[in-house]
Amino acid sequence: MEKMTLKTIYGHFSFGLRSWRYCIYCLIGC
Repeated sequence: MEKMTLKTIYGHFSFGLRSWRYCIYCLIGC
């Protein structure tokens, strides 16, 4: 959670658009 920054969230969200499955996996990991 400490690493959760706007840049990180934006990066994950942008990548999530391409990999919807990865986006959910990242959210669970976070």
